[in-house]
Amino acid sequence: MAETRSPAHVAYGLAIRQVRGERRISQERLADLAGLDRTYVSGIERGERNPSLTNLLRLATTLQVAFREVATRADVIAEAGGDPHVLQTRQADRHPISYALERSAIGLKGINQTAKSITEDDARDILYDAARLVGELLETLLHYEAQTGHETGVIDELEAVLDRLEQRSQAFLPPLPDE
Repeated sequence: MAETRSPAHVAYGLAIRQVRGERRISQERLADLAGLDRTYVSGIERGERNPSLTNLLRLATTLQVAFREVATRADVIAEAGGDPHVLQTRQADRHPISYALERSAIGLKGINQTAKSITEDDARDILYDAARLVGELLETLLHYEAQTGHETGVIDELEAVLDRLEQRSQAFLPPLPDE
């Protein structure tokens, strides 16, 4: 039996295995679809192989999952000392709103490092969408407070952020024509 390479190798392997299981794809089928040998995929999942970035991306693409999600899962698994059940436990015990917020955070993670420049139209769209996200979060927290009677202590700050985002996104709109 081969030795595992590192805790990170084990965590990435477990993350791949977890996504594969969620997709109900056999290891053999995944390997076939990704154009890799089954024993190689097995070694990756056990943390015994040192896969190239190309092969990790190939596996993620084949599993129809963003690589950043695999990386985030691997981070969570590594932080939990290599326990692959940590994600299942966290997801099973969580409210759907919490899970949706996590998905949004994962989707945004690292995206600000893109090489594409941001145009004025992009900036307006980003500010508008950020305002929508903060607005939804604000509504969710207000609903939570009304249901539970617990104050989050962040409503005023979120309202101020929402107002500022809405003001800034409006600043990008062209002035209305005089009638």
